[in-house]
Amino acid sequence: MPITPDIPLSEELEVVDTSLVFQAMALMSGIIAMAVSCILRENLAGTLTLDNCEEFSLLKTRTAAGIIVFVALIYFFLLSIQTLNEAVTPCDGLSGKVNLMASFLVLVASALRLYDLTAIAPRFLSEPEALEIEELPLL
Repeated sequence: MPITPDIPLSEELEVVDTSLVFQAMALMSGIIAMAVSCILRENLAGTLTLDNCEEFSLLKTRTAAGIIVFVALIYFFLLSIQTLNEAVTPCDGLSGKVNLMASFLVLVASALRLYDLTAIAPRFLSEPEALEIEELPLL
């Protein structure tokens, strides 16, 4: 006789499957960030040895990696809200609150990184000597 899962179990399986997709996105972002770091290292090594290396900005690639991880973090933040709302015991509720706060802080850190990549870094790259701290765009 085949075992038929009940609705809550199949919903949990769907949540885990979706989480795996967003974890893969975060992993992909990390791999992109590592590739950017390798390219930067090669450029620096080329500069030290006076080899001609290509001059190009990796800002767009870094921004894309930041956006990918930001989207994944939004999902996990929303998942932590759902987990807190579904808490049954006081221990589950406390754990849910801690996870919600941690997810929120990580999401804010990622948003600040994106702000740096999209609002501050492009302006600094275009006019490095003209940019003053007081002139930085506000949050």
